[in-house]
Amino acid sequence: MNIEWTTLKPDFACVIATRSAWKSKAGKTSFTYDIFLLEWVRGDGDNEYYLACMDKDGEEWGALEELTVDGYHVLEILPTLDEVHKEMSRHQ
Repeated sequence: MNIEWTTLKPDFACVIATRSAWKSKAGKTSFTYDIFLLEWVRGDGDNEYYLACMDKDGEEWGALEELTVDGYHVLEILPTLDEVHKEMSRHQ
């Protein structure tokens, strides 16, 4: 199976696999892989949301802007901000 990787960072809620290249002492290129959840979470304001980058333990990893890797692969697309906002509004 050939997986398509992109250098374009997703700007929507999704589950992604990432890969970062590194070279061994012998000069062989290898990759490390991680899984992240990009999800809309409520910010400080009433209608303020931001796209959080969550690690495999469900903890916020850091700012999405800081996630710099060699490749991204979207595994699953999650609800849009409008869908999340509607759902949150129904529960208030």
